[in-house]
Amino acid sequence: MEKASTKRICSTLQFLSAGSLALLLIGCGGGGSGGDTSSTGEKQSIQPPTLENTYYTVDEGVQTPLAGNLHGAEIESYALEEDINLTLSASPDDTGLILSAPFVNAPRLVNLLVTFNTDGATYERSLAIQIRNTSARELEEKTRLIMNDASSLLSLGQDLALYHFSVDTAYLYGLIPHSEKLRLLDEFSPESSPVYSQLQTQLDELSTAFSEYEKGVVADSELKQQIDVIDALAEAHGEYGVQQLIDVSDFSEAVVPALTYGTFQFSEDAGFFSRFVGNNDYGSWQDGKFSLNESYAPIASLIRTNLSQDIRCDAF
Repeated sequence: MEKASTKRICSTLQFLSAGSLALLLIGCGGGGSGGDTSSTGEKQSIQPPTLENTYYTVDEGVQTPLAGNLHGAEIESYALEEDINLTLSASPDDTGLILSAPFVNAPRLVNLLVTFNTDGATYERSLAIQIRNTSARELEEKTRLIMNDASSLLSLGQDLALYHFSVDTAYLYGLIPHSEKLRLLDEFSPESSPVYSQLQTQLDELSTAFSEYEKGVVADSELKQQIDVIDALAEAHGEYGVQQLIDVSDFSEAVVPALTYGTFQFSEDAGFFSRFVGNNDYGSWQDGKFSLNESYAPIASLIRTNLSQDIRCDAF
């Protein structure tokens, strides 16, 4: 009997111990699970810094905000692939970055790698920054205008139109026969200008230089030198057109005053080379437009006064 009683007691104790151990394990397990959830929740609450774009165009010499949300992150470091004095800082209100671009002598594309740190976690962001050479904006525009109008410059399109007008007028008034008209028209050959080849070469070199300038290889000072040479060559080239018009001036002056006044030069207001625009002998500026004097009204369609105007080579 005693042995049986002892066996039951031990079994009861074993049962109680097992039950107590199970409860203990359940309690520890619940506590452990709750701790993991809390830890995961903390990690999930950390938000990485964000920026609205990866490519930005900024002006030289100014501070530019790069919009985004840093979510409390700090700038740990930033690296540039180019040797350029560019600085970066976090905006005070945590809404992105502030980039300070240096002055440049040509457009520059800067590749920027920014490393952020937030609560021990690091994040990298790659940015491409295009810096505009805003101080050379007028030079850039003049270069584009000259390149776009290069064919008219070389062909002396304006003087050619007026030369055709003069010869056609003489023929229509019966002053010259048809054969003489054809001969005179053949006489106008811009390729015969002493500086034609040099000007053509210089225009080609300008196009190449501007392409290199946009890549940041050529400085704006070199671009200006190219333009200065073209200005001088264009003036000399324009003298050929004037001389040709002098040869037929007797024909044109029966309809309008002289067409040979002025120097062939680039008009900043009109955006092309001309002897007419800005010259008081031919007209004046009115409300931002160059208006011809009344005496030149009969050939208004032949004198170019704005970029969008197409000039015709015939008068009637």
